[in-house]
Amino acid sequence: MVSLTRSFMKRIVSVVLIAVALPPGLVVAQETDAESKDINAVGFFLGATTKFKSGIPDETSFTVAGEYEHRPAKWDHKWGIAGAIELIFAHELEGLLLPLVYYHPAEEWFVRGGIGLEVAREEDATSGSAHLLIRTGVGYSFPVRNFSLVPSVDFDIVRSDVSLAYGVAIAKDF
Repeated sequence: MVSLTRSFMKRIVSVVLIAVALPPGLVVAQETDAESKDINAVGFFLGATTKFKSGIPDETSFTVAGEYEHRPAKWDHKWGIAGAIELIFAHELEGLLLPLVYYHPAEEWFVRGGIGLEVAREEDATSGSAHLLIRTGVGYSFPVRNFSLVPSVDFDIVRSDVSLAYGVAIAKDF
């Protein structure tokens, strides 16, 4: 029995030594295709934007947006970079251009933030203005068949004005 145990121990030691000497890809399971590919998503947002004056809701306007997000596999799909274009149909038409950074602490949840540009056209359509915009927001993705429903809330600061954008996006990963 002692010789059987020594023989068994020698085999275990030799397997461990071989495993240590081999490249990691040959010993551990390979990544699945889903884990090794980048995630890209495109979405269309419908919602509203409420502007606040002195902390009191002042004006709520219909809002539409389009967005593209890229989450590289090398960042473990937790971080993403995105671009968004948003239109706010207020008494003056406003457009937002935003580069965004995303963090996905869990598969469905995200937190985002960025600094962009707000461009507003006055009612007379002959003049306009552009201002720096700071945005931070949160959302959750509900998978539905081949796409996702994504409710989100964003907090914007433009000059000294504060606004809240909220609604639902329809998104598709590819």
